[in-house]
Amino acid sequence: YLMSGMPVITNRYPGLVSVIEANRVGVCIDEVGATEIREAIDVICRERRWENITPEIRRRYCWEHQVSDYLEVFGIS
Repeated sequence: YLMSGMPVITNRYPGLVSVIEANRVGVCIDEVGATEIREAIDVICRERRWENITPEIRRRYCWEHQVSDYLEVFGIS
């Protein structure tokens, strides 16, 4: 979604919090429910978080930039 310029709503997984919340490109929620999703959408709209999805953010989190890290973790590099 970030590559398309769309903010995301996701669970509060530590690896996602460090990307989504730290860069303010979406919202992490504790539980999936109508109220939580509505509140997350409100935050995204009120704070215009899509404006934080810059070309630099897209480059940093694109597959081509991250693939070497994944290959290294699996001992394939």
